[in-house]
Amino acid sequence: MSFGQPGLLNVNRRGAGLDEGFVTLLESKNQGFHFAWIESKEKTQKNEVSMAKILLIDDSDYQREAVALILKPTNHVVIQANNGRSGLNLIMKEKPDCIFTDIHMPEMDGLTLLKELQDKGNIIPVIVLTADAKPQTVEILRALGARGFLAKPASESNILRIVDALLNGKALKKTGSA
Repeated sequence: MSFGQPGLLNVNRRGAGLDEGFVTLLESKNQGFHFAWIESKEKTQKNEVSMAKILLIDDSDYQREAVALILKPTNHVVIQANNGRSGLNLIMKEKPDCIFTDIHMPEMDGLTLLKELQDKGNIIPVIVLTADAKPQTVEILRALGARGFLAKPASESNILRIVDALLNGKALKKTGSA
């Protein structure tokens, strides 16, 4: 990549080894805009290791789509629900490998969802992705079985790191973000 005139970004795909795919612009609330390279389906299939099924539960279409866009190049299957009740139904039907959920949602909130999962003996790792980052909330989430916590807006690197850690059985560090 090289910078030309102010405001212009030139991407030399062949020189960077990026022959198949496209560049997209992502917006992050606190970090401004950044570019992401999305490989074509043919390229990612060549590099496919194993796919996981990841469920995103959030009443915000924007939040679900933002996380889905981050996960797309990983070649995981992403399914979505707009509240805890729909999410619980998808969990029972689809048996995802990993779950991201918000806390504050209509019909069934994330805390109730976690309690329902705990009562059913859930072993699927759950990551809570929320704007409610109070320490007492994090402790409640851990007590209800949440394996990770990310404050909104979560960075692409944190989302990918936590998914990789959970799907590969790695221990998560006890920090404010996971």
